[in-house]
Amino acid sequence: MKVLIVEDSQPQRSLLNQLVSKNYNVIVHEAENGEIALDMIKNEGPYLCVMSDLNMPQMGGLELLSCSKTYDKNLPFILCSTDSEKRELIKGMQQGADSFFIKPYKIESLRSKLQPFLSELTIPKTE
Repeated sequence: MKVLIVEDSQPQRSLLNQLVSKNYNVIVHEAENGEIALDMIKNEGPYLCVMSDLNMPQMGGLELLSCSKTYDKNLPFILCSTDSEKRELIKGMQQGADSFFIKPYKIESLRSKLQPFLSELTIPKTE
């Protein structure tokens, strides 16, 4: 069970990886841009979902969304970006993204966005 995180910022990728790994029983793969991610989708899939930043070098999130659907039309795709890029997020939803969230990442917001795709893999909280 794998999740793919696509983010050009290493600190942001690491943060997302930690948030997902601590809350879900999945293997997290990382890519620093859409081109690398598309290659991973083709050769290392299937993935339970892809979480992708919008703006990245080489290939951004919207192009990755479009290209990834040619390999797996049912692949859940979650876009993430800053508050200032809401128009692009809306465009992504119109192009087939399943969900989106706004940076900075908040664990409860992230959980609510991932829950439909990873609910069976939630790691129980220990108090």
